Amino acid sequence: MLQILAAILDEAVEDELLESNPARSKRMRVRVPKPSRTFLEMDELAALLQAAGAQDEPAHEAAPHPRLGVRTLQVERLLNKGYQPRQIAKRLGVAQGTVSFHLRRLGVRVGQGYCGRRVMVEILGRSGVRVSELCDLRIGQVRLHGSDGGRFQVLDSKTEAGVRQVQMTPDLAAAVSEHIARLRRLGAPTGPMAFLVPNARGGRTNRGRVARVLAKASARASEQQCGRALPPLPDTTPHTLRRTYISIALLANSFDVKWVMAQVGHADSRMTMNVYAQLEQRVKREHGESFDRLVRQASGAHGEQSLARAA
Repeated sequence: MLQILAAILDEAVEDELLESNPARSKRMRVRVPKPSRTFLEMDELAALLQAAGAQDEPAHEAAPHPRLGVRTLQVERLLNKGYQPRQIAKRLGVAQGTVSFHLRRLGVRVGQGYCGRRVMVEILGRSGVRVSELCDLRIGQVRLHGSDGGRFQVLDSKTEAGVRQVQMTPDLAAAVSEHIARLRRLGAPTGPMAFLVPNARGGRTNRGRVARVLAKASARASEQQCGRALPPLPDTTPHTLRRTYISIALLANSFDVKWVMAQVGHADSRMTMNVYAQLEQRVKREHGESFDRLVRQASGAHGEQSLARAA
């Protein structure tokens, strides 16, 4: 509101209706508090991955009908291959309502088919790429069998070559390889120019879809965490997973800040060092336990000395 007011009064100053713009004074500046930035614990990331993977599979709510017709069995076969109801209808040449009828006979509550929801979370949480970079990734930018391991070739104007090499962990490389193989089995485009994580029409997915996948997976993971008497996951966004990767990468690489910065494409170290500072605070929390441990040890030694003197 202040910015709009200042823009209006700028016009008034130019038209000589005002001598100066009061909305530009220092007293009118509002300090906006920075939102709290957090990252997931390792067990929370594991729970999120599991929850995202569950979204890729159809959910069954009842036992299938004991006597199934040929068409119902055809729908079941395509469903098990990961096709969505509209894709099944197109392949069988029937209406989508017909497919829904057969899905109800099979006891299927949600037949969303395979959309690569888990691999989205895997890439964000295990490589630290930005959500825009994830959406732009094409299969031709993926290297799964190199001498130095799997990696993504991410277009990045901040690097001298214009391409940033993002290393994949072995588990991430295996997940991406299986994802591409599954897309190929479904008949989806898997050429060099095909998107690695496409939308339902095979085009570029968008940030909103990735955010929705994360929100749904986070809600499911939080339910499971609460069922184990653990706190729910914090508000989880793609940026949360980027910070999560940085936190785990710093720990896994003995706080090699420069390597982590190169991996995530940071020209400025502020964000990396901010996560570093949060990790230091977590280490400091253990100082209290160390303090108590030393006092207990001293108390035990003092008690043994007292017994010795009494003897």
